[in-house]
This record gives sequence, C-alpha cells and structure tokens, in this order.
Amino acid sequence: MKKNLLLVAFFAGVLGAPLWGASKWEVIPSVHTWGGELDVGWRPVSLIPGRQTTFWVGGAGILQFWSYFHDPATGQALLSPNSSDASVTQLLGQWFAGATQGLVAHLADKGYGGQPWASPDLIELYGLYRGTVWGTLASGSYLATSSQPDKNGYVQTAFLGGVDLNMLTKTNSHNLRQGFMAEAAWATAPRGIQSVDVDYNRFTGTVKGFFPLWDSDPLRKDNQFSVEGGLALAWDHLWGHRIPSEELQLIGGRALGGFTGWVQGVGGQVRGPDQGTFDGTDKFIGNVELRFNLPGLELPWLAQDYFGLPTKSLFEGQVIPGFITFYDYGYWNGLSGYTDGYVESEGLGVFCKFWDLGTVAAYVERWQAYWGNIGQNGIGTPFESQNFAYTLSLGLQF
Repeated sequence: MKKNLLLVAFFAGVLGAPLWGASKWEVIPSVHTWGGELDVGWRPVSLIPGRQTTFWVGGAGILQFWSYFHDPATGQALLSPNSSDASVTQLLGQWFAGATQGLVAHLADKGYGGQPWASPDLIELYGLYRGTVWGTLASGSYLATSSQPDKNGYVQTAFLGGVDLNMLTKTNSHNLRQGFMAEAAWATAPRGIQSVDVDYNRFTGTVKGFFPLWDSDPLRKDNQFSVEGGLALAWDHLWGHRIPSEELQLIGGRALGGFTGWVQGVGGQVRGPDQGTFDGTDKFIGNVELRFNLPGLELPWLAQDYFGLPTKSLFEGQVIPGFITFYDYGYWNGLSGYTDGYVESEGLGVFCKFWDLGTVAAYVERWQAYWGNIGQNGIGTPFESQNFAYTLSLGLQF
C-alpha cells in the first residue's frame, strides 16, 4: 500500500507539472562493468524557496558475477571453498522513483580554490521507492543446493532515505576535486511484500573526501602533473528476519554507488578478495588512495559538432591517464559460524579518465585476512593472496 501511494504521489506530480511552470531536466547516463543505468531528474518547482527540489526516476540493467561462500547445509562460511561451486551469475534489473530536497545552502557561492560546488545544497534530504529483480542465470552447488529462499532469484520492494552533508567541489580540468561529504542512509525491505520469504533493514554511514596535494601548473588549462589524496569510510549494519544472500554482500546508501546502490562489501570494496567474501551483517570499509594525474591528451577532432549531434559536449576536455597507490581495510562481524575479523590490502593501479564519460582502472594488490577463532593466540589467516592479485574495474573505487 505504501509503495502504491508513493508511486501515485510521484506520478501525479509529474503529470501536474505543466501547471507549475517551466521545468528543468537532468539526465545522467552511467556505465557499469556489465551493464548500464539511466537516471532522469526534473525540477519543476522549489518546495523550499531558494533550495533545489528534484524528482527522480531511473533504472539499471546489470549482469552480476559474485560468489556464495557458505556451506549449503549449515550456512556457515567456508574457509577453503571451491570457486566453481561458489560462483553465481545473476541478471539484475532495477528501477526507482523518488525525490531529493535541499535544506541548507552553502555559505559561499564557490568552494575551495574557486571551484564550483558539486551540489548547490550543503544539506540535502532524499527518499525513494526502489524495485529490484534478481534473475539467477547460473549458480554453483553451494547456493543451488542451499535452503536460501532467494537462491533462484526474486523481486524486492525497498524504501530508502538519507541525508547528505556535501562540501565537495566539482572535478576540475586537472582531474582534481576538494572537500568532503558525509551521508547517513537507511533502507528497509519489509517482510510480506517481497516475492520470497526475505526481509532486511539497513543503516549505512559514509564519509569521503579529496585533498589536492600538488599541481605543477595550476593556471594552465591542460593538466601537466598533479597529485590528489582520497579517503572513503563506510559502516554498514544489516538486520532482519531472513536477510537475502545478495544484501549481505552489499554496502548501502548512495554516496558510493548512487540510487541503485550496487556496491560490493568487504569482498569487493577491499581490492583483492573475491566478491562475496566476508559477508557479515556488520561491515566497516576504509580506502586510502594517492592519485597521480599524468599529462592529459586532447583529441580536438572528436570535440566537433558532426551532423548536429551533441558530440562537442561529450568529448570536450582531456583524456587523463594516471596511476594510483592504495591501502584498503575491511572489518566484518555477524559472519555465520565465525567471530569478527578484518582484511588488509595494498597495491598499485593505473587508470585513464575519458573526458567526463568515465574511468577505467586496473590494479595489482596483495591482501591478507584475519579473524579471531583460528590459529594460535586467536589470530589466523583463513584467506590470503598467494601471489599478487589483479583487479580490473570500470570507475575508481570511490
């Protein structure tokens, strides 16, 4: 009933918009590793004078590859899993509708160094309905023979809300931004309105910040060499009668993954361990990076207006390559059969930023995990990389 009321209210606002005056649209396409997303924002009216009100609809289709590292009979985490028995392939479809509302304005028109703010609002509130369908295309024996009610996929109905404190600037032409943002977010998928017998509640707190450390020629239009530090912290807590397998492996909120929120937890946000590893009900993640931006490349022949197509706005600016050094930390608790533990990862990476369309990155890392009831003196290493591991991603970690 709540879902229907929210959808009716939203679309009533959309259909009634011509009565409210001129509209302002924002269209945000996103490319995921194996899929895509399109979000559309509309600002026909300001519900709080001087602050931004945006109504949103969006959707995504993604092919997901992850692993279920649990004994199918007991549900306990496995120390020495077989990768083929753990592998899962699912087709994810997602759609949402909701609104964001600015509450407090920035004190200054521009941010640090005269850069525009990433958001016109210092404090913003949001709420939305989100539907998700997971279709299991293939799964190994661990999930396939388990008693998990969502093992063959299901349709989820969830409600999300949150509040952001945003003091980030936009990324400049040297691939630098500055400031920080903090978010408190919640999500609930109540029992009884899911297609199978699952439910969950989630609270997520996130902080991320960027700190320009050096720019060899800040007045030059094109980047020559610049260095930026970055930090991301996230705490995620789940509870419920029967939490879906997929949700145990995720981090909520929108600060890291947007409204669709498909961000892997300890196994994933910490580079190195397989996606799905250490899927406890409590997770804490820390990512620290140094990003080195190398001389940018301009391709002016692409930034032309051919046949009236908007290619100029898409390809204007630079292609900026670079490299990264990083340290990742992940803590978990509530992992079935074991006490709390943590994992550390460090390594190097290379990336290439393609205008404002996106970034491709590749990493090499070494990692090791510990938890409390294995080995001498309560310290053990149930998982570790035997050699340097490799990770390829579409987009940076945060």
